[in-house]
Amino acid sequence: MSDAIMWNELIAPQTEMNWATTTREPQGDLDRSAFLNLLITQLRHQDPLNPMDDRDFIAQMAQFSTLEQMMNLNNTFERTQAFGMIGKVIDAEFFCQHAEEWIEIDGRFVTAVRRQGDTVFLVVIGEDGRPVDVPFDAVREVSEDFFVTQQLFDIFANINAQRATELIGRYVQAITTNGDAAFFVEGEVTAVKLAENGRQAVLVVGNREVFLEEVFSVSEGPLLLGSTAFIHGDRLASVDLRNNRAYLVFENPRTPAEGRVRVQRINHVIDALAYVGNFIDDGRVSGYAREIEIRGAIPFLNVYSEPDGGDRVGQIDFLQYLVERSEWSGSSGSAAATTHPHNAALRNSMHFTNGLGSALTRVETQGSRVYLVFDGTTGVRRVHTQHIDAILNAHRYASEQDFISFGNIQGYARMIHVVGDAGVPHIVVFDAREGGAEVGRINFLQYLEANSQDDPDPTDGDGT
Repeated sequence: MSDAIMWNELIAPQTEMNWATTTREPQGDLDRSAFLNLLITQLRHQDPLNPMDDRDFIAQMAQFSTLEQMMNLNNTFERTQAFGMIGKVIDAEFFCQHAEEWIEIDGRFVTAVRRQGDTVFLVVIGEDGRPVDVPFDAVREVSEDFFVTQQLFDIFANINAQRATELIGRYVQAITTNGDAAFFVEGEVTAVKLAENGRQAVLVVGNREVFLEEVFSVSEGPLLLGSTAFIHGDRLASVDLRNNRAYLVFENPRTPAEGRVRVQRINHVIDALAYVGNFIDDGRVSGYAREIEIRGAIPFLNVYSEPDGGDRVGQIDFLQYLVERSEWSGSSGSAAATTHPHNAALRNSMHFTNGLGSALTRVETQGSRVYLVFDGTTGVRRVHTQHIDAILNAHRYASEQDFISFGNIQGYARMIHVVGDAGVPHIVVFDAREGGAEVGRINFLQYLEANSQDDPDPTDGDGT
C-alpha cells in the first residue's frame, strides 16, 4: 500500500476536485441522523403531564447506541474492503458535480485509498496521467486482470525517466554487467534514454550505458578514476572486476605488486576518499587525512599534522574508525559487560597492534557482542570481533612466533591485527623472530580455510 501511495504522490499533486455521487435517494431504512432527529422530536412534543417513561427512554437510547456502533462497524468494514482493492482493477461510474458530468472508469488500477470525512475514495490513474478519486460505492466490478499491468509499468517508466534526467551533468559510479563480465563505470551522465522494453531508464556515461538501478553513488565530479590520493601509484587508472573481486589498478605503481591492489568493497574506498583533506580524530591519532593506503584489502588513512606539509602522525584503519566511533569508553551501551571465557588466555597480551603499544586488558561480552579491551595512555579502546576463537588460535601463533606461509607471504608470526566490522584477525608476519621487518599480513580466517583446520596446528605436520 505504501508503494502505491508513493507512486500517486510522485506523479502529480492530489487532485483538488470534489467528487460526489448523485443526490441521495429516499431510503426505507433509518440512518443515524434520522434516528436522532426522530428521538429529539418525540421528546420535544411529549405530553408534559404524561412524559415518556424512563425505561422507554433508556431503551431508545440503547437502540441509538447500538445503531451508532453498527454504523462505525460498517465504516470500518468499508475502509478495510477499500484497502483490499489496492493493486486490483476496477470499473466504476459516478457523477462528478464539479464537472457536471458522468465519469466512467474502465479497467484502472487502484493505487491508493483516501478518506474525506466519512466517504472513502479509491485513487486510480486517469487517461491523462492524473489521479482520479472514485467513490467506493460507485465501483461496479473488481478484478485482477494482469493484462492491464502495463499501466503500472508506464508509471514506473515515467518516474525512473524523471529521476534519471536529474542526473544529467552529474557523475555516477556504477557496476554494470554484460553476460558473465562485470565492469566498474564512473563518469559524467551526458544523456538518458529508455531501454528497449520501454520501462527502464538508461544512462549514457562516456562510451558505456548503465541502468539507473546499477548506480550506487552520485557525485559532482570524479571520485575514484584519476585520483592521486593513493600511495600505491601516481594515479588510479581503472577498477578491475573479476571473479567477484575488485582491484584498483594504478599508473606508475610504487612497486610491481602495487600495480593492482585488491579491495573488499568499492564503496568503502569511496567513503574513505571523502575524508581526504579533512581533519580526523579517532581518539588515538588526530590530524589531517591526506593519503589512502590499501592493506589487507582495507583502506587506511595516513594522517599528517598539517593540511599541507607537516609530519605524518599516524595511520587510521578506516573501517575500524567507522565502527569504533560509538564504542569508546562512556558509550558501552545498556547491557552489563561480563568476562569472556577466553579472557584468562589473552589477558595482558602484547601481541595486538590494536593496542597501540598497550596490553590487552580484558576480553568481555556485552549482550551478544565480544570485545577486546585495551586500557592505555590514549584511553580505553574496545575492538569488536565475531571471531574470538580464531583470535585465540592466532594468538598462539604470535606468542610462539611460528613460521607461517600463505600466498606470497612467509615469515614469522609475531603480532595480530583485528580488522573490520567483523573483527577478523590478521597475522602480522616478519622476516625474523626478533627485529627484522614486516613482510606482510595474512588473513587468518583464509589461512585456516586453506589449511583445513581440522588439524589445530597445520605447521607441525602430524595431521592430528
